[in-house]
Amino acid sequence: MNNEWCPTNGINQSDYTPDQIEDVPNIDDSSKPENSSAKSPPLQIDKLTKILRIIGAAVLIASASIFLFQHWQSGNDIQRYLALLTHTALLPIAAFFCGLRIYEKKGARTLLALTLAIIPIHYAVLSALIYSQWAVDTTSAIAPNFALWIAPSPAAAVIVTIAAIALLLPLSAVSVLSLARIEVKLITLIYFCTNLLLLIPIRQSEMVAPLIFLTVVGLSIFEIRKWQNFSELKTFEGRWVRTALWIPVVIMVARTLHIYDLSLFFSSALWASVSVLLFVMAPGLFQSRQSQLASQSFSTIAASISWYMLVVEIACQMNIRDDAILPLVGIPFAVILWVMSMYCIDEGAGYRRMAAICAMSAVAINLFVLPSTLSSFSCLIVAVAGLTFGYLVEQKLIFAAGIVSASLALGYHIRFAILHYSLPYWVALSLLGIAIILMASVIERHIEALIARARQIHNQLRRWEN
Repeated sequence: MNNEWCPTNGINQSDYTPDQIEDVPNIDDSSKPENSSAKSPPLQIDKLTKILRIIGAAVLIASASIFLFQHWQSGNDIQRYLALLTHTALLPIAAFFCGLRIYEKKGARTLLALTLAIIPIHYAVLSALIYSQWAVDTTSAIAPNFALWIAPSPAAAVIVTIAAIALLLPLSAVSVLSLARIEVKLITLIYFCTNLLLLIPIRQSEMVAPLIFLTVVGLSIFEIRKWQNFSELKTFEGRWVRTALWIPVVIMVARTLHIYDLSLFFSSALWASVSVLLFVMAPGLFQSRQSQLASQSFSTIAASISWYMLVVEIACQMNIRDDAILPLVGIPFAVILWVMSMYCIDEGAGYRRMAAICAMSAVAINLFVLPSTLSSFSCLIVAVAGLTFGYLVEQKLIFAAGIVSASLALGYHIRFAILHYSLPYWVALSLLGIAIILMASVIERHIEALIARARQIHNQLRRWEN
């Protein structure tokens, strides 16, 4: 942009670094009125203009919200949406007028920031128009009047959607360019893709849940791996752009919670998303290391709730036997904790201890509550694996828990074999005993290599955690 005006700052940005742009005087004074070189307004006037911009932004957002919460009697829904589209198109026009004629960049940025925040509303309305003609699922929920946007025909829904996207996409790019000033193509693409998710004509919570969770995971990865590396995205405008990326996700969640039927699978996805946000995103909001550790610790609670709901839903749908539910809860959750231990901000030893205890306690409780051949075998196998791991990594608590669980499982299994004499019990017990002896022989024969390998894995985990 060679000496052309941009809503970002009204200067030639190529001559300055992003950190200097805010403090650099205007370069092209010849294109401005004579009084443009006046001194900055007094502090009181600056506060007044800030208050006025806030009030104006609130009024614009309120006017856009009316289109969602009021069902106009005159005209059809296509005409209503075109009125909303015209309303949004006026914002960047006003922004450019503010920069080109009034030579005031804060007002221009405010209008473009509002444009970026309102655009997801358009995709939500377009989604309703598409769903009215192209729904791929059925739901028993009755939508309120403000959520009913009905296209007169499939062709009308497609034409309006294509025309709207053709206008909204460049508006998104201009807004991101003016506010973020870096990674414009990537941010605009991500913003466009998250808004496109709203257009998918599905409403059943079981089908919406994975979309929400995967979007949360993807945006969190970009936050940690990408956006935190740029100082331009840590300014107020940069944070606004980063926040705008999450608006479509919020709309999907709110739409499902308020209008449509919920399921355990959807609730599980929500809790999983909360866990990801607490583990990945929330630590970046705190300066204190204790607060960061606490945030990641709370994420394990959300993860446990999520996994429990998912197991209950799977058990109901697949008629899983009762003595397999607790192991299905505890063992995979122990794997989840192990994965968390690789990426947490501390050494992760607490997560690994919790994982081992969780797995062994789940199978041990299952053995007491629902004693059976399956529960005793699962308890014995997990306990032997736990005590072996505890010995190799020199964790007393894990080793002791493994010894106790293995003893209980072996005692229960022998009791079952005595009380319910049958060939399968004795054959299974004999095979398990042979397997344990063979495992002991392998450990004794290759103890040094196993210890070296365990230490190598431990050191590698510590390097990942650091």
